[in-house]
Amino acid sequence: MRREVTPGAEEEVCAWASLPLMPVSRRPLQRQTGSTRKQFMKRNLLSLSILLLAVAALAASLSQGVFAQGNLPSYVPGEVLIGIRNDGVPRAQPLQAVTSVGQVIGQHPAANIYRVRLRAGISVPNALAQLRQNPAILYAEPNYIRRITATPNDFYYNNGVQYAPQRIQANLAWDIWQPQATTLIAILDTGVQTNHQDLTNKIYRVNNQVVGYNALNGSSNAADDHGHGTHCAGIAAAQINNSIGIAGIAGWNGQAGSSDTDFIKIMPVKVLDSSGNGTDAGVADGIIWATDRAQADGLRLVISLSLGSPDQSAALNNAVQYAFNRGVVVVAAAGNNGSSAPFYPAAFNNVISVASTTSTDTLSSFSNFGPWVKIAAPGSSIASTYYSSNNNNTYAYMSGTSMACPHVAGVAGLILSQYPTRPNSDVVNNLLLSTDAYTPYNGRTIGGGRVNAFKALSGNMNAPPAPTNLTAAAGNAQVTLNWQPGSASLYMTYNVKRSTVSGGPYQTIATGVTNTGYIDTGVINGTTYFYVVTASATTAESANSNEASATPSGAAQPVRINSGGPQYVSSTSGNTFVADTFFVGGLTTSYSNRDILDTTDDALYLRIRYGTSFGYSIPTANGNYTLRLHFAECFYTSANQRRF
Repeated sequence: MRREVTPGAEEEVCAWASLPLMPVSRRPLQRQTGSTRKQFMKRNLLSLSILLLAVAALAASLSQGVFAQGNLPSYVPGEVLIGIRNDGVPRAQPLQAVTSVGQVIGQHPAANIYRVRLRAGISVPNALAQLRQNPAILYAEPNYIRRITATPNDFYYNNGVQYAPQRIQANLAWDIWQPQATTLIAILDTGVQTNHQDLTNKIYRVNNQVVGYNALNGSSNAADDHGHGTHCAGIAAAQINNSIGIAGIAGWNGQAGSSDTDFIKIMPVKVLDSSGNGTDAGVADGIIWATDRAQADGLRLVISLSLGSPDQSAALNNAVQYAFNRGVVVVAAAGNNGSSAPFYPAAFNNVISVASTTSTDTLSSFSNFGPWVKIAAPGSSIASTYYSSNNNNTYAYMSGTSMACPHVAGVAGLILSQYPTRPNSDVVNNLLLSTDAYTPYNGRTIGGGRVNAFKALSGNMNAPPAPTNLTAAAGNAQVTLNWQPGSASLYMTYNVKRSTVSGGPYQTIATGVTNTGYIDTGVINGTTYFYVVTASATTAESANSNEASATPSGAAQPVRINSGGPQYVSSTSGNTFVADTFFVGGLTTSYSNRDILDTTDDALYLRIRYGTSFGYSIPTANGNYTLRLHFAECFYTSANQRRF
């Protein structure tokens, strides 16, 4: 894993102390014209030039550190992470097997994560090979290193002081925001400078003590020693209406006559060191600590993860799911490689992956992209708070999906504080269903749109888009339905409706369907049935999908399930394989379709199923069936090369 740098761009921190920024109020820049901004920047050009010398050493040291990142290891030498099966075998037995390669030095049993330090002379690959032979070990993997995804930009980048809050209409959201309960935004990063003038009143404290955590040493000292975490914290929730600095997305109160520091608090969690590097063990530890602390204090939580790498990790995924299953909204940067390859933890299920856009709503050139990226937010040339060892009022411009991530985290915080009893899936739905259009960069697109705070906050009960491409396939006393979701949301449920007359009226035969497929077994052979499907988010329901019809018959029709991907027709056999909508429990990792090496077989989709308990539930009509299961263990996978 590497620290993410915009390809071909200089990495520079454009920092200043006591820069005379325009006073920030609820909507200060809404009335500031482009010419006014240019004049403002021109007036301050001299002071910026003078400050350049003071910043040069900092910028140079950061640049040198970044360009050396290519030679760093992608995982911690001498350490691995394991999970154990929970199928009745006492937990101590598989843990005893670990002694052959090392010893457990850290654990989170609730999330099934065990950190193992290897004995001298045992390499990580050899230890993994040995551990994976033990049937009691669910997974064994390196302790991958995660690094910050920011790419600080040119010092003289002239885009005005702050454009993002207005671009995502946060200023309009503040006008209608009616917070009901305190919500925490945990910044899992290099730490936060808690005495910064724009952050000190926003830090979560109990009995005047900062509530934070340092996963690097297990202490409560989450002070920043890099700058990246302080920058992200300011974007998410820097104090508004204090006549200094910047306006954080969740920095306003929204209630006249009250302090603007009551309802959104920043929880600093240090998981990255002074160079911007951290490990899966540390990040997972930080996620679980923040989740447990918020739950213990009875507060809703948003976790902001401006970090990552292209490497997958079951341990880190377990930590993410641990948080999500406890009501946490998890937001992560999509990465700055300019690539469509998944980037983790952003690409895990139940994580809001965030791409970066510019001040003109164009996808940033450095931003990762692809259908796995759920939403975008401003991330190019973002002004925010910054760490300084001798000054508590420093600010800087930085660029990256690291900057886009806390914009979305801030909006999620606004929604959670106004609707503290709503499930986190509702918050995610509102964010993903209320976006604005953006301009692709060189044809690069993502799965969603650019976040809009006002729409997300005001459209909480808006109906989602209707499902599309509904198909119906007849079988023996059953009809198999498949459809496509009408939005990028992963948390939609569906209602299936049926009629014996085209155009209805339709009778609802299933509600709360979580997959994009359904088998109707309540039908009679020889009768034609007409179907529509609707989507539900919170209490609102979409319009009907397109209508599809089918006539079941007495002839036995096999149901072929493609367990690794969507519905498709086999090019050689002509058989239709329906999408996998029957898997229940467990966890999933998917790959796109690839060829099988040394065969002429159709390309297959690969979907890895794992977990302590999972299975298939296939509804069928009464009768006798032959069930054929084809399993393959894939020990080598890459494009056009697969061995079973």
